[in-house]
Amino acid sequence: MAEFGNYQFNKMIYKFVSGCSLYAYLSHYFFIVVLVVAFVRPNKMGFIPAFFLVFFGTFLLIIASYIPIALLLELCFPEAETKPAAAMQDDEAPKDDPKKPVEESPKKDIENGAADKEERKSEKAE
Repeated sequence: MAEFGNYQFNKMIYKFVSGCSLYAYLSHYFFIVVLVVAFVRPNKMGFIPAFFLVFFGTFLLIIASYIPIALLLELCFPEAETKPAAAMQDDEAPKDDPKKPVEESPKKDIENGAADKEERKSEKAE
């Protein structure tokens, strides 16, 4: 699940959802109070209409206020361009170099178990 859950299917949507979720967590109470003070109490609404107004109104206010804030922040602080990892490692040997030892992935360690991991450590020590 961790591999699938942390995968970015679409960079723009991933950035929007992850940023908006934190913003929603921080600002939802403010929007609830604004809606209740501005609409529910003055109009003496019942529970059901007030519930739907506050629930969907909070959602809409969060989205409507996050989009301009995100665009403004992106305009003021543009994302820095990053170089590929291969370009940053000029001093290392090429990946297909037969002289360079091949490192095993941690996923293999999990699949093979701890006993197999201890055997590999003892082989490296020799």
